[in-house]
Amino acid sequence: MISSFPGAIMPRPPVLVVDDDPSLYASMEELLGDAYVLEGGDDPRSGLARLGQTVYAAVLLDVMFPAAAEDGIWLLHEMRRR
Repeated sequence: MISSFPGAIMPRPPVLVVDDDPSLYASMEELLGDAYVLEGGDDPRSGLARLGQTVYAAVLLDVMFPAAAEDGIWLLHEMRRR
């Protein structure tokens, strides 16, 4: 809940991180975790599923997913279609 009262605690906005490298997610959590609530997806399909559940302030998206049928560009196109 956003409040206009001085000194009110603002909620941390959610950010989606879609990457198949767990160390990158850990780095993003370390860098951004105090200001944002990070949620992760380890492939484009899981990222797309999360997009249907939450409105995110930002999406940090890897482009290459060697083990997945789709890549980050595919997910970007799907995000823009919706």
